[in-house]
Amino acid sequence: MDGNASVTVQNVSHGPYLFSGFQISLIVNDFAGGPVALEPNNSVARMTIGPNHYRIAWSDSDGDGAVDVGDSFRVAGDGGPLPVLSYYEFDLRWQMQWTAKATWSTS
Repeated sequence: MDGNASVTVQNVSHGPYLFSGFQISLIVNDFAGGPVALEPNNSVARMTIGPNHYRIAWSDSDGDGAVDVGDSFRVAGDGGPLPVLSYYEFDLRWQMQWTAKATWSTS
């Protein structure tokens, strides 16, 4: 996917979970960026981790303002692909109660 990553919500228990209750974090090779508040649909959060800059965008698939099945998060380098030879963890935390995680690596 052009050197970037996309994470799609596969299931949701209970809910609804409005976007305003979430914080997002990105961890790259054990160095963390965030947490920052999740902003409304199609907003872009920017994080700097070491010398690299990242963008995280949330796409609210049904436009209801809640994180739900089918929504996606796109993690991209700022102006380029994600750095190679790296391990990534994207965290989506709900009101300090629980955290959903996605991990991947680049080669």
